[in-house]
Amino acid sequence: MALNNFSMRALFGAVYVAVLTSAAVAGGWWFFLLCLLLSILCLKELYGLAMPQRSSGFRLVLLALALPQFAVTALSEWVYVDQTSFPGSALLQQFLLFWESGLGIYSYLLVLVLLLFSAKTSDLLRDAGVFALSLLYVLLPLGILAKWNEILILYVFILTWSSDTFAYLGGKAFGKHKLFERVSPGKTWEGFFSGMAGTILVAGVYAHFRDLDLRFVYLLAPAVHIAGTLGDLTESLMKRNLGVKDSGNVIPGHGGILDRLDAMLFIIPVVAFLLHVFEIPYLP
Repeated sequence: MALNNFSMRALFGAVYVAVLTSAAVAGGWWFFLLCLLLSILCLKELYGLAMPQRSSGFRLVLLALALPQFAVTALSEWVYVDQTSFPGSALLQQFLLFWESGLGIYSYLLVLVLLLFSAKTSDLLRDAGVFALSLLYVLLPLGILAKWNEILILYVFILTWSSDTFAYLGGKAFGKHKLFERVSPGKTWEGFFSGMAGTILVAGVYAHFRDLDLRFVYLLAPAVHIAGTLGDLTESLMKRNLGVKDSGNVIPGHGGILDRLDAMLFIIPVVAFLLHVFEIPYLP
């Protein structure tokens, strides 16, 4: 019997959550490889949406030139600080040093050269901008996420999903005043504040059982909700500008990976920034 849309969303949503949480708990290379896979899928969707006039081979070359940025962000601390004696560590350290000392810039210049000599030079600036955006919008956040510990990863996952769920339920029950109708007609201020309250509540429960600093509740939780909302609105605006409903169709009933990670891509850098600036401990 064919699944209806709600059942399909529920089933594949549960599988998506199970995969992410299982990899987070497993940690190490398992979670690194998952973040790498998510990065590849996000870049594939972003390049496909923003550069449809380019061939799939050309977009694949751009993807290959972009991915080292993920590796540098995700592995630099792990290689330099935590583990220095595993097989191949010296070679990997040299690659990371080489990239950080200028190879990353050269890869971007190579992209400009490729665009310059391509058949569609009129799109050079736009496509170069899309490539730069992919480094900051996709690879930097996922690279940061890949090197966090289980406590932080699950904190971000659980609060992101709580924010979305409580905002949806609050908007359904009480929504009257539009939050940003031009970009996302379904979002309301009532849903926004419901999401804020629910996120803080869930953060309090999580912090209690994980014995975390209270700033995870009254500072990071509101920031997670605000950043997640902005991330959702930003991706909605990009899709509206490109004239598409979903970024892809990887997850039946849910759209693409960018659709699922839109909030998280904004949340991760904000959490990383606040942890650093306020020196908030997150190790048990």
